[in-house]
Amino acid sequence: MTDVEIFGPYNIRALQDGRLVRNWSPIITADIIYLDEVFNAPPFLLNALNSMLNERVIFDPFTGEVMPVRHLPFTALATTYHSRRS
Repeated sequence: MTDVEIFGPYNIRALQDGRLVRNWSPIITADIIYLDEVFNAPPFLLNALNSMLNERVIFDPFTGEVMPVRHLPFTALATTYHSRRS
């Protein structure tokens, strides 16, 4: 799972002009969000998902813009089990 898969791809034309701009995915305006294998995501993506759940915003690291998120139901699944052993 990558940030491009969750939040959307980068705008190639803007990248050719030297700007890094994201074409945001529908996750920002979705009514229901379902993510599979969420715990296989890298830590920076888990932190972004955490801010979506707790603060209902996504912080765009390139522009510093705060994007509001509209979702209410959020489901995330993981098929792996991590046991804690002492």
